[in-house]
Amino acid sequence: MKPYHLLILSAVMLSGCNEVNYAKLGYQVKGCFADTTIRCNDIRLKFAIAETKLARQSLMDNKQQAMTEIGEANYNRMLALLDQKIKLFEDQRPNLYMRWFQGDKEDYREIDQGWAINAKIQALGHQIQTTMNHSNQPLTSTQPDSQHDSNPLLAEVIQPETDISDAPQTNTPSLPVQNVEENSSDHSSSNNIVKPRTIDCQITTVDTSHKGKCHFIAEKGGSFTLSSINSQNPLIGDTKTLHVYIVDKGIAEVDSLHEDGITTSWGTATRSQKQKACWVGDDFKICAW
Repeated sequence: MKPYHLLILSAVMLSGCNEVNYAKLGYQVKGCFADTTIRCNDIRLKFAIAETKLARQSLMDNKQQAMTEIGEANYNRMLALLDQKIKLFEDQRPNLYMRWFQGDKEDYREIDQGWAINAKIQALGHQIQTTMNHSNQPLTSTQPDSQHDSNPLLAEVIQPETDISDAPQTNTPSLPVQNVEENSSDHSSSNNIVKPRTIDCQITTVDTSHKGKCHFIAEKGGSFTLSSINSQNPLIGDTKTLHVYIVDKGIAEVDSLHEDGITTSWGTATRSQKQKACWVGDDFKICAW
């Protein structure tokens, strides 16, 4: 097992956790089977928060090793995604009055289980794995038909599921390949393994546009990564890296990583019907060719 597999694993999974609070919440969650009251939904949210916090702490405890294996940018990115997930769950907890005085009432809210954030974690895991495989693989070597089959731990890790509901998840959001280079003459592949590739990209906002090179990974959970961005435009600002995560058919989440390591969200973008390689948000458009 390679070290970076363990580091990614620690960011999205838990193993052998002995935390008393986590164990207690896990026991309470089992007791809430098929119970959709405010009290039980709050227990499920608290359990998801505790689980994610422990995963974050595990990553922080291995900070130096993580930064060595996956790089500082990917380490900060993983922490930021876990922080987003924690906040998502905390914001959905019922208020104090509801927890204390209305706990036995039915909770008809639709709980956001964090699938969009899980998709970003999945895409980041793919990006790390694919980049490492590409950089370490001799040109004459061959790969298995599926790199996930050869790395079962990673295949499990990049599909994190914090299931807050009791019902089995039969409609987990799919992450289809959105391959803008599928008709390209120099499309690089070997034994069905699509390698990372640099392509041209352009960001267009209300006030300005920026052209650069995108690092494109075309696979399940595909993503664009546009690096070395600097602009006076308020939207782009001191963005160091722009990430476009394809989370579902025709939908992508766009985030920017700044020079200071802080990640901000640009929001959701939809795939253009006229320009298939363009993703359009409220006040920006990103195209690759």
